[in-house]
Amino acid sequence: MVATDAVSNIRTVAAFGAEEKVLDLFVAELEEPKKRTQSRSQIAGFFYGLSQFFIFSSYGLTMYYASVLIKKRVIFGIDGFAHLVKCVIIVMFSALLLAETLTSASDVMNCGQVKAPDPFFKRVILTIVVGSYD
Repeated sequence: MVATDAVSNIRTVAAFGAEEKVLDLFVAELEEPKKRTQSRSQIAGFFYGLSQFFIFSSYGLTMYYASVLIKKRVIFGIDGFAHLVKCVIIVMFSALLLAETLTSASDVMNCGQVKAPDPFFKRVILTIVVGSYD
């Protein structure tokens, strides 16, 4: 409102030499939105970092555990390896779904609605687990 009034009445503001006063009023009006935006940005950044942590830590832990199973000869042969790859993909896509949900947490806080996970990921996981998607 301050900026609109100052621009529409620029000649009056300039005539009285009130540019500094109008600028100070404008900066004061922006303080509250700046604080709100900074706190929301911090929250969104935290959830984004948390989602990235879940993605990459699940990848690392899954690969580590798969190597342990192969090293201990718990999984061997083509069938065992195929089953292992299937399990690794399931864990990785599950972590991706969790991360996607956490990434949208800031949107949920802003609008109060829950965003459904991407149907593509659901289809991929169901195809891997069940064998077909109906």
